[in-house]
Amino acid sequence: TTSPAPASTSAAAVATPEEVDTPVPVTGPRRGGTIKVGIIDSGSLDPAVAGLSQGEGPFSELVYDNLVGYDYNGVDILPDVLRSWEVSEDLTTYTWHLQEGVKFHHGPELKSADVKFTLNRVLDPATASPIQGGIDFFKTITVLDDYTLEIELDGPNTALVGLMTDYHIRLIPDGITND
Repeated sequence: TTSPAPASTSAAAVATPEEVDTPVPVTGPRRGGTIKVGIIDSGSLDPAVAGLSQGEGPFSELVYDNLVGYDYNGVDILPDVLRSWEVSEDLTTYTWHLQEGVKFHHGPELKSADVKFTLNRVLDPATASPIQGGIDFFKTITVLDDYTLEIELDGPNTALVGLMTDYHIRLIPDGITND
């Protein structure tokens, strides 16, 4: 018979990392430069009819604004281009107060007429916006002044503010066309 070989009593060799020069110096964040992002299929650049293509979301986030948006935790709704808003006790009238000085990329200042145009366009069946059926309870949209807009609803609604975060309701200038 043979007996097993005795266990080794010598310690195993352990690799020790060597220090090497860092090829790129660590300097912290820098401003400027260029970032290139590849995106497949930009779909439509029109927020009212945008679908779910890979390119529409990032583009829309960079180019358009909503009246309101969710905080970074996705819990609370905060003003985006709004300064504030009020809701009537019976939940049928919403009054929106726009921030002054918000400008479109081509220069004009955002006004209440732009918000009304955007909402009417989304509500128009000819536009065929996917959100149209979700906000078809609007009774009237009234421009009170350059920075104040009132929306009267067919009945009480607690979801309107949340619905205004939808990417189909991103704001466009009054009168803009596809031409």
